[in-house]
Amino acid sequence: MSKLQQSYDRWLKLLLGVCGGITSVLGCAVLAGWHTHNAALIKLLPALTPIPYNAALAFLLAGVAMLLIAWEKHHAATVVGGLVSFVGLVTLLEYVLETELGLDQFFMKTQAIGAQVLHPGRMAITTSICFMLIGLALAFPGLARRMGINSVLPGLLGTFVCAVAADAIFGHWTGVAISY
Repeated sequence: MSKLQQSYDRWLKLLLGVCGGITSVLGCAVLAGWHTHNAALIKLLPALTPIPYNAALAFLLAGVAMLLIAWEKHHAATVVGGLVSFVGLVTLLEYVLETELGLDQFFMKTQAIGAQVLHPGRMAITTSICFMLIGLALAFPGLARRMGINSVLPGLLGTFVCAVAADAIFGHWTGVAISY
């Protein structure tokens, strides 16, 4: 491996570690907000809807998976990434099947804070799709490594999720509710 490639790998691991740390801290802060009933930690801005408990848990798990990949603990990252994907998939199934599978209130009985929502504690459908895809992207490197393949799939999934997030942010910023 060339020095340039080694330098690139070090910077990539550092970036992944920083992003994983920030994501984990965000998830922990929101979880702490739910446990302490602190609305300032649950809502990023007063005008926004609260971050559901399950979404905060998925953020924490996604951050941990990123840290595990940065630390080259690929098997553990595959398991944790799979959990992130599972949370997103179950929530998506609740929407598709128009049913309550209980995941929304499984870890903590939550109520909507300052927002009228149809399903208290349930993340938005786009959020569940994004967590499902990010979980797959985080789980895939460990699986691909064991199968001896290299794939652009995690990058494609991440790019899609970034595009959805950018659309939602733009929608909040401009007041176009259909974007989020």
